[in-house]
Amino acid sequence: MLDRLRKLARNPVTLLTATKDIEHSQAAVLAQCLSGSKTTVAGTRGT
Repeated sequence: MLDRLRKLARNPVTLLTATKDIEHSQAAVLAQCLSGSKTTVAGTRGT
């Protein structure tokens, strides 16, 4: 399933979350999985 999502994510993808802690949200984890590396999520501090 993750491989299929990676293929779809070759185009720009918008991940939404309703949490106040966006660095530790499911959207942040999914973004990292799809990119294959640590990703800075928009609105967060890069680490």
